[in-house]
Amino acid sequence: MDKHNITLRPNESQLCCQSDIEATFSLVSGISLVVISFITIAGNGMLCVAIYKNPLKRFRSAPMLFVANLSVADFLTGSIVDPLYITYNFGFNQAKDYQAVLAVGDHASYITVNVSLCTAVVLVIDRFLALKTPFRYRRFMTKQNAVGIVVVLWVYSIMFSFLPHMGTHDTAYYLLDLHIHVTGSLFTLTVFLVLIYRLSVLTRNQRAGMTDSSPQLDQRGRLQLVRDKKTICTFLIILAVCYICLLPYYIYMHVFLFCASCQTSWVLLVLSKISEPIVYMNCALNPFIYAWRHKVFRKSLKIALMPSQMRVKPEEMNSQRTSGMSIF
Repeated sequence: MDKHNITLRPNESQLCCQSDIEATFSLVSGISLVVISFITIAGNGMLCVAIYKNPLKRFRSAPMLFVANLSVADFLTGSIVDPLYITYNFGFNQAKDYQAVLAVGDHASYITVNVSLCTAVVLVIDRFLALKTPFRYRRFMTKQNAVGIVVVLWVYSIMFSFLPHMGTHDTAYYLLDLHIHVTGSLFTLTVFLVLIYRLSVLTRNQRAGMTDSSPQLDQRGRLQLVRDKKTICTFLIILAVCYICLLPYYIYMHVFLFCASCQTSWVLLVLSKISEPIVYMNCALNPFIYAWRHKVFRKSLKIALMPSQMRVKPEEMNSQRTSGMSIF
């Protein structure tokens, strides 16, 4: 997401002070991005390894393809986009002009960050459909269809990133990006989380009236209730993190675009530098929200990193696959 690094144009009397402030906060932003980049690469890199190795044979379903896509997009953000912004910020602190580096980082971020946001939206819709119409969902959401959705997300994000090169005005492009990807993502995540919660309550009430007649149904109902709670908890965390990470950038961009008198404000300058690492923190936190909170991912990574002679035997894997470990 580029616009954070647009340099403000202060009056002559403010030039020295604001240059010092911008240089200082560029350094702070660069250091923050170094830490965020490391966490992003490590967290998502290990998740990609666990999903690729798939030692427990749990990661070949359609939802897991979406989780894998999210992890790949975030990994590319940490390994490509973050280092480019780090270079720009450190260069700015040293009074060096790295506009070409910034331009490449801007373009790459529109691809990887938007793929990440769109994938999060697809995941929450996917979980809602799985709960709402499970039989129809299983027929439709095959691995082939999931791969098709992933391809569409990448093609769309790449094409969107080229809009400025096709004559779209910068202001129009920024507003399109804000309201399609930020407003749209937050709104969709909020709506579908509410729908998932209402569906969970309705299902729980229906099961409550059936448990007296069948103890076995009661046991299945309790297991499903635990899974539903886990799903709601996961998406509540996702939603909270999205709001925290995206709102500073969202506020900054609207002030920058619509408040001409604010252009020389040092507050806006500081907000532009602070909002940058906060946006990319979302990519660092995603693997911990979606994956590392769940035992099956941690266990899979542990097995995948073991020497081959120490790995779990096939019959033990079958036992662990049926042991009730749930991803969502």
